Parts: sequence; C-alpha cells; structure tokens
Amino acid sequence: MDKEIIYYVMNGDIDLPVDVLTNKIMVEDEFVEGRECGQLYNEVYQARWRLEERLDAKGKRDVERIIDYMNSILKIFSMKMYDYGLETKKASYEIMEL
Repeated sequence: MDKEIIYYVMNGDIDLPVDVLTNKIMVEDEFVEGRECGQLYNEVYQARWRLEERLDAKGKRDVERIIDYMNSILKIFSMKMYDYGLETKKASYEIMEL
C-alpha cells in the first residue's frame, strides 16, 4: 500500500529506491541529519534520557510508553492526512469535470 510505504520512507524505516516503490514520486526521509524532523527527534531523544536519569524503573517505562503512543498517534494522523489528500484530489477532479 503506497501510503504505508511513504510513511516508512519518511521515517527512515525503508531504505530502498523510493521512486520505484511510490509510483515515481519523490519521497524523502524526513529524519536524516539536517532535516527539521531529525533535529526535533534528536531533541526529544535527549530530553527523554535526561528525564529517565531522574526516574525509577516504573517512571522510565512510562516515558517509553508516552513516546510509543505518540508515535502510534503520528502514524494514524499521517495515514488520515494521506487519505484526506486523496479525497481532496478526487473532489477537485470532480469539480473540474462539471
């Protein structure tokens, strides 16, 4: 499914010839060094470790859960945005045909 391939490429989870996988559109890893998501992720990662230094084992598990849940929310949000983009594109073609 294209939307999941795009999601995984953007997260850096797939390192394959992207244009072959995604119908010739260019999709970039947004977490490579120098990209805004990569910089923000690095800040989150560093804050996580600073926080975990002050917590007991249960607190550390809670921090890990928070990050895991936020990643799950991000994936759901991304998949919905993709779907909304497709619907918007379809609707614009329908309007042009009228």
